[in-house]
Amino acid sequence: MTHLAVIEIGSNAVRMILGEKGDDSTLKIVCSWSSHLRLGQEVFQKGIISETFQLQLCRILEQLLKHLESFSACSLQLFGSSALRDAKNREQVLKFLEKTCGVSVYVLSGQEEASVLLDGLNAFLPKPYSRQVVADLGGGSLELSLRNKDLLFRQCSLNVGTLRLREIEPNRLESSELFQKTILHLEQEARYFLETSELYSDLLLTGGNAKTLGRFYLH
Repeated sequence: MTHLAVIEIGSNAVRMILGEKGDDSTLKIVCSWSSHLRLGQEVFQKGIISETFQLQLCRILEQLLKHLESFSACSLQLFGSSALRDAKNREQVLKFLEKTCGVSVYVLSGQEEASVLLDGLNAFLPKPYSRQVVADLGGGSLELSLRNKDLLFRQCSLNVGTLRLREIEPNRLESSELFQKTILHLEQEARYFLETSELYSDLLLTGGNAKTLGRFYLH
């Protein structure tokens, strides 16, 4: 059996998922782990990842790597998203992790993050029969994919997420520069898509924030 593991260093948490590849090339999820670490809160406020947070991140990665010791022939990949992408000292942090933890982290661009999310959905969901908006709202960014059936119109990543929005006072949200830029960007990205597609569309939300919204909706 071949084992495959992926670690994501996100804005809100560090997550790892472990899968087992069978002889027929099917992938079965064995287990997953998550550790809370708000890298984004520091990056979006200060612009950097401090030494304290770097050490915390390293300790978490070492704990996750220990989980893999009992699995033979395990292939591991590590990815960073919005917080690492925006950190001014990103290169220094990546070198520290490689030297201290012995791991190499690939930082996804916003476009790559949106593309990976859509690929993940395509792996287990049926092909869409109508216009579809796929959205993932994370701590630091919003990834969007706009498609009509099999035709992909646009993919983009916007620097708006729950941690960034928390920095804005609720009564000033709509007038904030971040909110105004986001609305303008959404209108620009979606204009052609909305003008050339069907009247109605499906909305697919992914990620932890989508689960929270779903629980609120059900109750």
